[in-house]
Amino acid sequence: GGTWLASFAADLGTGGERFTTTLRGGSSLAVLLTRGDLWFGALGTVTYVNGSNVMGFGHPLTGIGATDFYMSNAWVDGVWGSSAVPYKFGVPGALRGTLLSDRPAGVFGKIGPMPQEAIIRARAQRTDTGESATSSVAITDRSINSALMFGPWVPAYAASTAGYKLIDTWPAPGSAVTTTTVRLTDGETDYTVVLRNRYDSMDDIVAATANDVVRIVGQLQLVNDTGIHQARITSIDLESELSPSR
Repeated sequence: GGTWLASFAADLGTGGERFTTTLRGGSSLAVLLTRGDLWFGALGTVTYVNGSNVMGFGHPLTGIGATDFYMSNAWVDGVWGSSAVPYKFGVPGALRGTLLSDRPAGVFGKIGPMPQEAIIRARAQRTDTGESATSSVAITDRSINSALMFGPWVPAYAASTAGYKLIDTWPAPGSAVTTTTVRLTDGETDYTVVLRNRYDSMDDIVAATANDVVRIVGQLQLVNDTGIHQARITSIDLESELSPSR
C-alpha cells in the first residue's frame, strides 16, 4: 500500500536521506516529487525487484502514467493499525533512482540514474524580531514544468518553506515584501523572470509570499502543456520580508 507524505525535513542530502538498505520485495519505498527541506510524496512497499527494475505499491499513486519522481529507501517509524485504513508513519531514506511509471497496477522505477531537477531556494526575514530562515528544495522537472502534477502548488509550498520556519501558527495575519526570481531555458535561450510585490493577509501571510511563484509557474505550465512552447524552469529564488503588522 501507499501513504501520502508531506513534511518539512532537513537540508538537501542530510537527515533521514542518509538511511539506506537494499531494495527487495517487502522493503519500504518512498516516491517523492520534492526532496530537501520539503518532502512531498508517498510511502509504500516494494512488490518485487528484477535487477535494477523495481515494482511497488500494487496500486497507482496518481495514475498519471509516465513520471520522473524520486525513488528512495524509506524508514517506517510505525503503523497506525486499522482494518479499514492502516497508516504508516515514516521518512524517506537515501535516493536510489527514478520512478518512471505510475499506473493502475502499481509504480515502476529504475535503480541508478536520478531525475533531472530544479532547485527552489528561499530566504525569509521577520522585520519585527530580525529572525531569518532559509530553505532549499529540489523538485523533479515534470513536477514543476507540467500542471498535471498538482499545478503550481507544490513549487509554491516549497518556496514558502523558509517562511513557515519563522511563522508556524494559524491564523497568521500580516504583510510582506517579496522578490521572486525564476530562471528557465528553452534549450537555446536562458530567461530570468523577476517580480517584486507587496502582500497583505488576514490569515496566512506566509502562503501569500508564494503568490508570484503560483503566477509565474502556472503560466509556464500552461505554455508547456498546451504545446505552445517548451521551456524548463531551472531554479526559483524567493526573498521575503515578513511583518505581523497589516
